[in-house]
Amino acid sequence: MRIAGIVDAEGRPLHIGPRQLRQTYATALINAGISVPALRHLFGATVRQRYETTLSAAKSQDSSAMLEIAAAASKGEPDMS
Repeated sequence: MRIAGIVDAEGRPLHIGPRQLRQTYATALINAGISVPALRHLFGATVRQRYETTLSAAKSQDSSAMLEIAAAASKGEPDMS
């Protein structure tokens, strides 16, 4: 996050990844009045759609390594790469 200039109180770059961004967005939606079940459905559908799109792209590229990683991720196995 050095490029973005996002630092902690001591000036060290903060690590901000997709999870933190998703949590921040979810918090903003809850504060705006969305229900938790509706929020779960939103993220569930969004994540599933991204997964399907990425898997389709990997299949079209005929990349067996990417397919193995995607299959392992869908089973909850750790990434060994």
